[in-house]
Amino acid sequence: MTIPVSTSAPAAIARTAPATRSPWRARLRRDAPLLLMTAPAALLLLLFHYAPTSGNLIAFQDYNPFLGESAFDAFLQSEWVGLANFQVLFADPAFWESLRNTLSITLSAANALPSGRPGRFKCSRRNL
Repeated sequence: MTIPVSTSAPAAIARTAPATRSPWRARLRRDAPLLLMTAPAALLLLLFHYAPTSGNLIAFQDYNPFLGESAFDAFLQSEWVGLANFQVLFADPAFWESLRNTLSITLSAANALPSGRPGRFKCSRRNL
């Protein structure tokens, strides 16, 4: 028994023209309230994350805050020294002592945290 196969598309599956995108300005007008709601969050992200990150470049400069009329001018006019500041830092014995102290304080504080063993820190509803 053979099943007849149709080579033409059925009338129910009519081909339609591809959907065209609305113009950029129309989408902007449509999405304006959403963009206005996200603008404060985007500004806070720029202000408190990306702006301070650019200050990391000062570690590679012989930064002098008294150069120029503003902090930005001082940043631009300071001499680029590359890794010289880090060579001085790693050669200083006080750095290694402070690093050791910091790590020991961090590890001792981590040991003071609850370990999750039952019965170590007992707490009941009566004590709350």
